Amino acid sequence: MFLRLGVHEDDHGREERHQHGDQAGTENQPPDPLHTPQPRREPAVISSFEGDGNRRPVIQVDDRRLTLGLDSAGTWIVWSPTQPVQPAEDRLLWLLPLLERPPDEVIAALAEAGADESLIPALLRCALESWSGYWAGLALGWLETGYPATDLTASLATLKDSPTQPQSVRHRALRLWTRNVARRRTPPRSSR
Repeated sequence: MFLRLGVHEDDHGREERHQHGDQAGTENQPPDPLHTPQPRREPAVISSFEGDGNRRPVIQVDDRRLTLGLDSAGTWIVWSPTQPVQPAEDRLLWLLPLLERPPDEVIAALAEAGADESLIPALLRCALESWSGYWAGLALGWLETGYPATDLTASLATLKDSPTQPQSVRHRALRLWTRNVARRRTPPRSSR
């Protein structure tokens, strides 16, 4: 009896290594299909990325092919190969990976679609009010690059005082909140 090391990929493309015990003289037998390396399967391309009558893709959210798009009525929707179409406003947590991208890239893609512009403030509010310092920090980064914080003052006020967030996140929120509140209180200068 001898041992051989078998390597193959499972259904998810991950390599599995294991040992097989064989009896002498079995080397000439046909390979066992369960233990023969299988070619890597590429994910199927779905037709929704080209668009159809009911949905128009706008931007791919992540590498799992979660897609943000518009339905025929111009409402933001989100779907993937494993998830049915759902209103984006009900699945804002799914859209948080958009905050990992440069704001200009995301804003340009959404603006090009020509739909309701309330999605980004709702997404930023969701991130600022999340329990995660990571998502809150990314949302603060968007605001620090110049995205308007006027509709997010209440979320910034809550975040700056949150005992569950890291100190660096609270301080960044405080700076943005102070800047935003100061702009509201300062009357515009008259040019005489």
